[in-house]
Amino acid sequence: MKGFTKAAIDETADDNEWFSAQKETTAKGEGFEARRITVTHADGQETHRVVWVDNEQEKQVEQLVEEVMNVLPKDPQLQQAVLTKPTERILHASSG
Repeated sequence: MKGFTKAAIDETADDNEWFSAQKETTAKGEGFEARRITVTHADGQETHRVVWVDNEQEKQVEQLVEEVMNVLPKDPQLQQAVLTKPTERILHASSG
């Protein structure tokens, strides 16, 4: 868990270090999965967050994702554009 936490908060850690630490933690069966999300703004500023999904919440999260995916247009570029807005709002709200 220490390796994962260190890689998750290290803004200089490359993707290989991050994925390796996550794989190690997931393999240990800690009861959650985590993702590091980075949003790069037009001015080059980056916002980093580690998002934890508890195994007990996985089903609810998956259900919500399905509901959202069902209302999105089929255009992948537009889906990605739509994804950016709530991501920016949620990460911004959690930084205050």
